[in-house]
Amino acid sequence: MKNNICFNNASSNNIIIWLISHIAFPFSKIFFFFKVGANILTLFSIIFTIFAFYFLVKGNYLFFLYFWLLNIVLDFCDGQVARLSKNVNKSNFRYDHFSDIFKLSLIFLGNAIYFNLENIWIYIFITNFLYLFYLILQKYQNNKLKKIVKNKKHHFLDYFKIYNFFIALYKVIVPIILQFNGHSLLLILFLPMSENICISILLYFNLLFVYRIVKTAKFLMYSKAK
Repeated sequence: MKNNICFNNASSNNIIIWLISHIAFPFSKIFFFFKVGANILTLFSIIFTIFAFYFLVKGNYLFFLYFWLLNIVLDFCDGQVARLSKNVNKSNFRYDHFSDIFKLSLIFLGNAIYFNLENIWIYIFITNFLYLFYLILQKYQNNKLKKIVKNKKHHFLDYFKIYNFFIALYKVIVPIILQFNGHSLLLILFLPMSENICISILLYFNLLFVYRIVKTAKFLMYSKAK
């Protein structure tokens, strides 16, 4: 099965990203029709995140939920609009990438302020540190992978044609659990629900970041320097 050329590569093997991409795509076509640029959408997603932060620290979960969901949709739309307009940023300055760092760090901070508990502050600090450290290593890994010719990947729906149901289901679930990507932003919605839920999600993020850091560091250690 072929993936929509306006969707990012992650949607090929991540069913949640694939679903969100389909939800966002009609809006992306509207933005493209009215010539709303990808950078403008990224700017609005930052603004919506600031609103989400404000309502979070004020304890208004409903409005936090609303603005964070808007941010997620626009986060997908900006890439789709860039591909529709064939204006994908190829410079070293990744506007959308840096905006993601700002937005996620801000919402982590918002949750720490919302709970205002010592253990939550500690978890938030560790999570944000590991997140930033993971991004640094990932940047080096991506630079290396650009020079490596990779085999063509199957679309996740094709797994059900190739393998039996349980193996196919395993291959669909693993990218969701072991990758931090656009789908992970949905978990942020549940952070303010309770202290235990917040800690559980942050602990999962921390374990995930440690796993990705170790895996990426191992790749970099055994790859040749150029």
